[in-house]
Amino acid sequence: MTKVEATFSQRSPQTPFERQRKLRANVLLIVVTMIWGSSFLIVQHALTFVGPFTFLAMRFGFAVLVLAFLFRKRLIHITSTEILSGSIIGLFLFASYAFQTVSLQYTTSSQAGFISGMYVPLVALLALANTTFGQEHLSNYDRSWRNTGTGLCPCKCIARNLY
Repeated sequence: MTKVEATFSQRSPQTPFERQRKLRANVLLIVVTMIWGSSFLIVQHALTFVGPFTFLAMRFGFAVLVLAFLFRKRLIHITSTEILSGSIIGLFLFASYAFQTVSLQYTTSSQAGFISGMYVPLVALLALANTTFGQEHLSNYDRSWRNTGTGLCPCKCIARNLY
């Protein structure tokens, strides 16, 4: 018996509760993926009625009102450091949503969803690239530029097919 076979044979069988819990988690993951994927089509359709920045203002304005109501007690104790940090993060989040929403006017929703979903494997690939391939001599500055270039390569390949 090999080491792999021994490892699998030593596992205890799953109880019905564990199987049900695992199945529920997988079904919920599929549902969330379907909602996320369909949102690109919904946003693209909504952009036929309003501009991208009007759409974003309405979308996130409503979200701010709902969250401000839900967390009104916590908002009283917010510090200036938290406001500054949240503003910086919000600026990058706004830029990413703005680019994504504007791009939906010029490409299909499936291509926009694919490009947006590329962050999942790219994070793993960039983390791998940072830990291998003789990184000892590179400074953080050099690594960040190399990672930026590595991350843009798939986008360039996709963009070539758009025109």
